[in-house]
Amino acid sequence: MGELVTSSDDFSRRWAVHDVKYHRTGRKVLRHRVVGDLDLGFEALALPDSTTLSLFVYYPADESTRERLQLLESWAATEARDGIWPHPVQPR
Repeated sequence: MGELVTSSDDFSRRWAVHDVKYHRTGRKVLRHRVVGDLDLGFEALALPDSTTLSLFVYYPADESTRERLQLLESWAATEARDGIWPHPVQPR
């Protein structure tokens, strides 16, 4: 954090006044070890009976990510069928 404060006047100003915003929508890029980068849009939905919990919904932001998610679905199904994923059960 110290590096951000010294290298960004905007960040330093916002940090000093605690002008932090809650992001209810946006995009994130996640890197998966099997399929690579996943460009995901997201929306945070407030839960009506809670002041502290939100439900985050992620969706593919582009066609390439949609295809990678389908590949990941197929890979996970194959791994699960073969008993490799999520983790092999070890007999006691």
